[in-house]
Amino acid sequence: MGAVEEKKTSANWSAKFRWFRRAVGPWQPFTGRGVSAFRVATFRRVLAFQLVTALLSAALLVWVVRRTWFPIVVRGTDRLPEAASIADGTLHWPDTEPVRLAENVWLDWIITPTNRTELGQTADLQVELRPRELRINGLAGHLALPYRRDVDVPLGRIEASARWGAWSWVLLTGLGVATTLTLLALWWSLATLYTLPVLILAILMGRRARLLGTWRIISAALLPGALFADWSILAYGIGAVRLPGFAILFTLHLVVGWVWLVWGLSHCPRAGSREPDNPFEAARDA
Repeated sequence: MGAVEEKKTSANWSAKFRWFRRAVGPWQPFTGRGVSAFRVATFRRVLAFQLVTALLSAALLVWVVRRTWFPIVVRGTDRLPEAASIADGTLHWPDTEPVRLAENVWLDWIITPTNRTELGQTADLQVELRPRELRINGLAGHLALPYRRDVDVPLGRIEASARWGAWSWVLLTGLGVATTLTLLALWWSLATLYTLPVLILAILMGRRARLLGTWRIISAALLPGALFADWSILAYGIGAVRLPGFAILFTLHLVVGWVWLVWGLSHCPRAGSREPDNPFEAARDA
């Protein structure tokens, strides 16, 4: 009787899970079967999963920037002189000696009033105000941005602190919105670009795939890679890895996307089989 009861219990749980699949539809892109199920999802469902992932990524990036870079701006602003500015394409500074306003392992902010003296780079990213240009130094080199003559930037401590206090949250909000929209546009573009190659790959794998279904599978497979990228950003933001390690981890998220894509294709119906395209129809018939 024990074996019979165990089979009944197993059958009941299986029936409940089939009901859940029918009622909810595609609900997770974290397994091959879950990614494959998105081939019959509606566009609204795909968009909803993308939007949630994009918002999560944007919120994480905003938190990391606020945790790593913003304290340097605040501390550096507090050390600005009473009167200084960038005007007429030139840095106007009351001293000629270079000064490091603030630094941590992520960001270093220095002032170099003359081109004759320089301070070494101590952080992954260095922002340097030079006599006629803003220079951003990183491990891969530097980017020089000449000051515009029609832009006047006050660098006095009181005015700069007030402006930063007024605009810091605007900058964070803009970063979050821009990140969300950029990710959505990027995922849609990649899914469209990959559709034809993935259709060919599905044929080579002996799987039945359709145009829109393939686009949805690709869209779902990109999400685990995005979450892996989020994990690498978090690891960098809390100091668990330095910039070289972050670069390696962030690059690996591209590999994760393709692994999940192939995994998802492997769970699509075989070409020539009678297995229905909609797995939830199969669950209803079971």
